[in-house]
Amino acid sequence: MKPPAWNTFRACAAAGAMAAAMAVAVPASPALAQAGGDDIQIFGYFQSRFSVDTQIATQEQQSTFTVQQLNIFLRRPINTRWTSFVNFEAVNSYSSERGWGAFNLEEAWVSYQRGPGLTVKMGLLIPRFNRLNEIKNRMPLLPYIIRPLVYESSFSELIAVDEFIPRRAYAQLQGSRRADEVRFDYAAYVGNSRHVNANESTNFTGVDTTDFFMGGGRLGLRHKDTELGVSFTGEKMDLNDFFPDAADSLGLSRQTLDDTPFTRLGVDFTTRFRRASLESEFISIVYHEDVAGFNIDKQFGYVTLGYQFTDRWFAYATYWETRENYWFPYLDNVDQTFRISGGGFSCVVNDRVTLKGQAGTGTYESRVPGLDLSEYDFDHTSLAVSVFF
Repeated sequence: MKPPAWNTFRACAAAGAMAAAMAVAVPASPALAQAGGDDIQIFGYFQSRFSVDTQIATQEQQSTFTVQQLNIFLRRPINTRWTSFVNFEAVNSYSSERGWGAFNLEEAWVSYQRGPGLTVKMGLLIPRFNRLNEIKNRMPLLPYIIRPLVYESSFSELIAVDEFIPRRAYAQLQGSRRADEVRFDYAAYVGNSRHVNANESTNFTGVDTTDFFMGGGRLGLRHKDTELGVSFTGEKMDLNDFFPDAADSLGLSRQTLDDTPFTRLGVDFTTRFRRASLESEFISIVYHEDVAGFNIDKQFGYVTLGYQFTDRWFAYATYWETRENYWFPYLDNVDQTFRISGGGFSCVVNDRVTLKGQAGTGTYESRVPGLDLSEYDFDHTSLAVSVFF
């Protein structure tokens, strides 16, 4: 039984941002800056990398080149208050001819801004959940090659990252308020549940098949170079769709696992002092099924300590950990802890190109007696070039 987290990391190694945030973080090219307010702006990111994975137990090694991620953004100001935005994303050297990777419409929304205190977004969007969720696609501006596990888009082929973070919403209110030196940020959003139809034999795919909704939000507090945020989402789940044998194996009726409340709780913290920085996040996933012998709750957290040596060179040490309870028919629950520790660097070549390096070690631990997962421990090293175009 190979742990899903190991398969995820190996597959990844083998192989937008919100409009307002984008405008602040990355200036448009000179040609776009000279364009009129009604002209469409086209820009994007890509990151290409070389990586080597070594399975510690067998010393089996795997190396590969891949285009890890490509984002193409289209932005058009409609007038002084309305803006439209589209984000296309391709991962893992996408090729429909060869069956590689995946291509997604990540965002397609229109926003209405009524001053800094209120912005309304309608359409497909990346919601605010913890600090990293809505900025995870700004690859040249992040120091990572492989981002903290649940934010890594190139994992989406093999891991249900939707379980840890809300990747899509369809309406969001957001804004900020300032009191002296303190700034308060807020966001509230609504979207589909995880029961979105992917069965091509039915009439419509990509639509929610239930009357459930996902709702959530984030409250943030900023003071100078320190930021603290709390995020939350809630929805209902029909666990029979994801664990079709669970009810029979546990001797329950299917209705027992129907309409199960599902919540995410996130906390993020970031601070900077002179050239040093610290960022961390924690996410807790809770299924409120209240059934003895059935526990599939999960937690994820990471902490990164960085130092800006010069205007170009940045280095960091990082630690990630997931704790997951897996359920298997006739095996009950399997508790697993997956840890990645390591570090890396980034070097800004110019305002369009960043070079990166990253290395780390992944280890597994099970709290089930007699289950040894150490054979899946691995070392990982990668180099990458990240480009804004």
